[in-house]
Amino acid sequence: MDDVAASGPISAHLWREAAVAFFTALVLSPVIRDVFRSYNVVDNPGRRKVHAYPIPRLGGIAVAVAFAAGLLSASDYDTAWRIFPGAAVIFLTGALDDFFNLKPVHKLVAQFGAGAVAYASGLRFDNFAGHTVAPWLGVPITVFWLTLATNALNLVDGLDGLCAGISSVASAAFFVAATAQGNSALQRVALALAAALIGFIGYNWNPATMFLGDSGALLAGFLLGGFGLMWNQHTSSIPAAIMPPLILGIPLLDLGLSILRRFLKRRALFSPDRMHVHHRLLDRGLTPRKVVLVLAGSGVIAAVFAWSLNAAHGLPSLGALAAVCGAGVVFGVSRLRYAEFDVALSLLGRRDFRSEIAKEAWIRNLAEAAGRIRNEDDWWAVLTNAAAEAGWTRITWISEGTVIQESRLTRERAGWAFKIDLPERINLAEGEYLEIEGPIDSSAPRMDLIAFADVARQSLKAARRAAQTPVA
Repeated sequence: MDDVAASGPISAHLWREAAVAFFTALVLSPVIRDVFRSYNVVDNPGRRKVHAYPIPRLGGIAVAVAFAAGLLSASDYDTAWRIFPGAAVIFLTGALDDFFNLKPVHKLVAQFGAGAVAYASGLRFDNFAGHTVAPWLGVPITVFWLTLATNALNLVDGLDGLCAGISSVASAAFFVAATAQGNSALQRVALALAAALIGFIGYNWNPATMFLGDSGALLAGFLLGGFGLMWNQHTSSIPAAIMPPLILGIPLLDLGLSILRRFLKRRALFSPDRMHVHHRLLDRGLTPRKVVLVLAGSGVIAAVFAWSLNAAHGLPSLGALAAVCGAGVVFGVSRLRYAEFDVALSLLGRRDFRSEIAKEAWIRNLAEAAGRIRNEDDWWAVLTNAAAEAGWTRITWISEGTVIQESRLTRERAGWAFKIDLPERINLAEGEYLEIEGPIDSSAPRMDLIAFADVARQSLKAARRAAQTPVA
């Protein structure tokens, strides 16, 4: 089939399916929310969380049921159902993770399995720009692409409404592309998912009363990856073939930046942090709602750019659009002010520059975070995050022999300890200090304890001055 084929008006049954998906999510979401709240199946606040109170997760159940209900309401069944077997595997994986917190390696194996099931069901990468792809190449590419899309959407599920918002924009983009292409199967599934997410997002919008959870974020990512395969099976040009990764450009960019940052800092690929794109935008002063609107709007721009690329004629036009896209990405990343990338550029000519990057970026991120401290609770949270990133085992805050705060960061045995004297507390005698413990690990970069001590002292003074300053 041609990349862009003439198609008639959208049939009434598609809108009926979308309505069923929308109202199912709208009605089912608060029911599931209240049930899981009563059983205390909630996402509790934490160091890397931005919500302040427990919120029920597993909103993915409402989205999954609504999506299936929309398609079940159809009077006929077509190739759209090829996406269901793999999606069922990924949904169950996410639900188990919401309940039992699966290890990353177990989730990854399940994602590979879901990709293999999808291929066996007929949802596969078997065509590229009109050329047939052999199974020996199609299988790994199918599994890799679906796993990539799944994890990209899961990583952006860090703010109220963010994953649902970006996923609904991407689903709508695939629906518009499928309508122009005359791809009825992709039309059906893309519209059903967009409707289900829009029905759910009202409960997920800031301040959220329910989260998607991994059951919803993994499912949304897998389905969007599947939409890309369904689109690609009917394309015959390179610009059309690269539309799916462009439509998912924002979450894929965040995933790529996360992998690169962790590589430069010599950290495990699955190690959590608070340095994703949405976190950086929050640190720049945007509210959670504005961050969601900015990133969802960026998703719309990415979709428009993808369609413009598809409509480009000839290599000069393709090259010009690619240059514009590259320049936009570089400019956007530079505005996020990642210390890792700034340090990398200045240390490329030095030996063991990855260790230096990890150390320098850690110091800069610590100093930046310290500048946002307003009270002693903020101060302790910043120090704990920095100590965890440094790989230390324990940090303890002691005053006059009494432990004020203590965080055990790893189960490793301490091989050294470092004491940091702090400024005298108001109306208290001297004797307040931090004690840092860490392992003896020759492979880990040596973080600067002196710089850490200086930041700890200065930021605590600033926090106490801020606490004493009357509010105007």
